[in-house]
Amino acid sequence: MGGRSSRPKKLPSAAVTAPKEALPIRVVLFGDSEVGKSSILKRYCRNLFDENEKYHHTMKPQLAVKMFMIEKLPNPLSLEIWDTNDDCLHVPVPRVLMENCCVVFLVVDITKPETWQGLYKWKQVLDNNVFYFPKGLPVIVLANKCDQAYDELKVSSAMDEIVERNQWLGWTKVSARNGAHVEDAMRLAVKEYFRWQSLRYTTQGIDEAQWAPMPALPSHAAALQRDVTVL
Repeated sequence: MGGRSSRPKKLPSAAVTAPKEALPIRVVLFGDSEVGKSSILKRYCRNLFDENEKYHHTMKPQLAVKMFMIEKLPNPLSLEIWDTNDDCLHVPVPRVLMENCCVVFLVVDITKPETWQGLYKWKQVLDNNVFYFPKGLPVIVLANKCDQAYDELKVSSAMDEIVERNQWLGWTKVSARNGAHVEDAMRLAVKEYFRWQSLRYTTQGIDEAQWAPMPALPSHAAALQRDVTVL
C-alpha cells in the first residue's frame, strides 16, 4: 500500500514583494506673498488650479509629498515639498525645512518686478542659514505666471543678472495656472539631488528614463499624497 511522499513540497514564491524604501528629496518654496507658491505646489502634486479660488495666506509651513518612479532607478522617489510664508523673513526658519534640503525654489511673479527685487530679501534669509548648505546654496528661481503678458527681454535680463550675481543654479519660467514647466522645474530638483549625492546614476540617464507616478502606494504612504500641515 503506497504512502504519501515525505519529500517537502516547494512553497510558491510570494506574489507581492515588500516595497523598497523611497529616497527622500526635500525642496522648499520661498517667496513674497501672492506669487503663487501654494498654487505651484497644488499644480504639481494634484494637477489642480482653481480660477475662482480666493487668495489664502499660508499660515504656517505646509508639506506635500509626491511619490513616483524613474525607470532606471531601483527605489521609488519621495519628493517632499515645503510651502512657506513670508514670516520666514522675520523669524528663524524652522530646522525641519532646511535640514537635508537639496534645492530651494525662490518664487517670483513674472508680471511684478517688485517681487524680483524681493529676491534680495530672501537671499539674506538663505545666507543666515548657509550652514545647512556646505556645498553652496542650491537656488533655482521660479518666475511664475508666465501664461500672462510680460516683457520677455526685461525678465530674461533681470533674472540672468540676479542668478549670475548670486551664483545660483538658474531660473525658469513656470505657470501654476496652466502647468507650463512646473514638472520640468521639479525634475531639476531631482537631478540636483543626484548630483549632490554623487550616486552612480547619472543625470543624463535620468533624462533619458521614463518618469511615472507610483502605480500603487503602500497603505502607510498613501496618506502622504495629501497636503499635511506641520505644526
